[in-house]
Amino acid sequence: MQTKTKERPVIEEWPVTVVPKWRERVHIAAIDGCFTLQDQLEVRKWTSCAIGELNGFPHYEYPLTVGQYEAGTSFMNAVANNDPGAALKILDRIDRLYAKGLAS
Repeated sequence: MQTKTKERPVIEEWPVTVVPKWRERVHIAAIDGCFTLQDQLEVRKWTSCAIGELNGFPHYEYPLTVGQYEAGTSFMNAVANNDPGAALKILDRIDRLYAKGLAS
């Protein structure tokens, strides 16, 4: 497991802060070679995780389906382990779940 992290600036525009979507964060991590500490913290919160992003937080669904839980947990672990390749594959799986309507 890599412990390397990198600081990446957040784009601030008045009056809101723009935070990149997870797919963009994964691509940046692939280029940089690691996720930021902020990425690794936010992936653990329902209000900022990949499943919540697709559910349109803050109006997320409860309870989670088994597919959502497994994909979300796998994605969280990939980010925590600084594995952008695995994270991208899991994001693709999450997108397929939502495209098929299996996540709801």
